[in-house]
Amino acid sequence: MHPNKQHSSQRYIYWLIGAFPLFFSTIKGWSNGVSLLIFIFSLFPIIRNKNYFLSQRNKNFWFLIAILSLPFFTEVFAQIGRGNIFWRSLDGPSRFLIATSVFIFVTRCNISEKFPTQLSRGIYASLLLLLAYVCVIDDYNWGHRLATQVSDPNTVAIYSVVFLSASLLAIETLKDRPLIYFSAYLIGFGVITYVCYYSQTRTAWIAQILLILLILIRTFWSRKLALTGAIFVLLTIVLVAYQNVGVINARVNQATDDLVQLYQGKPNTSIGTRITLNLVDVELLRLAPFFGFEDANLPSYEILKSRIPILTEEIYSQKIQAGSHSEAFAQLTRKGIFLGAITVFCVFAYPLYFFWRRRSSTLDSVRQIAQVGLITTVILITPSLVFEVLNLKMTSTFWGVFLAVFLGSIHSLETAHRETIDPT
Repeated sequence: MHPNKQHSSQRYIYWLIGAFPLFFSTIKGWSNGVSLLIFIFSLFPIIRNKNYFLSQRNKNFWFLIAILSLPFFTEVFAQIGRGNIFWRSLDGPSRFLIATSVFIFVTRCNISEKFPTQLSRGIYASLLLLLAYVCVIDDYNWGHRLATQVSDPNTVAIYSVVFLSASLLAIETLKDRPLIYFSAYLIGFGVITYVCYYSQTRTAWIAQILLILLILIRTFWSRKLALTGAIFVLLTIVLVAYQNVGVINARVNQATDDLVQLYQGKPNTSIGTRITLNLVDVELLRLAPFFGFEDANLPSYEILKSRIPILTEEIYSQKIQAGSHSEAFAQLTRKGIFLGAITVFCVFAYPLYFFWRRRSSTLDSVRQIAQVGLITTVILITPSLVFEVLNLKMTSTFWGVFLAVFLGSIHSLETAHRETIDPT
């Protein structure tokens, strides 16, 4: 590939990567539109010079290609197995093909280590833009719960925490300027605290506490006494907030009431609905273990009611309209046990393993990228237990691009290091 053309493509994608998350939660279609440009600018060089991008690649490269592309192909295979193709259902999974193209491009860039930091900067900036948006525009709130034109209260809160975890790489670049460094942390946590509090999303509250805990462990791991003290302070703050902040107290107590009502045979509550939907998903897996069900073609209410006596028409209707309340169950029931498990492995389990293995790498850049990747993956997996976190085009696009950039950068750095040690 001609050096000037390669440099030009790198420059375009570098800036597009930074722009990609800017209006994730505030402008409809922004992330999808920018991701399409990233796809185009990454795919054309690959097509023009396939040998440069695809020849003489090691087995790790091809394995990561499989990890990024399989979420799309498992959906295709599941639909073929059911005997019907629903093109709209392929839209979200197809975003992982965009990720595959980005990954291939990033692994051949001579500035690949800069892409994760650039993405992280854009993500941090998006949090500031989100704060400005919600402070000025409240037309899309769900009653007393904060929301935007693009994101419902749950999505905006959950992804604000995910975004702050992904911003850590950008914040770490400010370490040599302590005042700005700590200010960036405080502002970031201030934004997500505001968003999570006013969205009243309890799962996001848990994710935020977990994020703080992970940062404390990362910061004080070698100083166990300081870590113990920091965790004690964190738990004290959580307890004080529960006792003195009305919204937090009410929402936590409501969760307890929901469980009591479920025990009394009244499942039409927030937690009761989630548990009942999980029971529905288990029954769906029993009925169609190989290729699953399309959301719009589920068994009738009467059939499921006969198997799950606690099921109500309201919860059944929610299942039809909104799907599962767990990302893992969503993938399993839509694709079957085998194909669904492959998808969950690709989007969550393997990235978690990949970043964990490199969290203590001797290469500084790899270690920093892997640690932030690990924290972000954990933070996304946490709400995925009770929410679908990849059910929207913009969320699946974000996670695909995030993995492509972080996995691609680490792969490139490790490959270059091995070639330096053993040029033969």
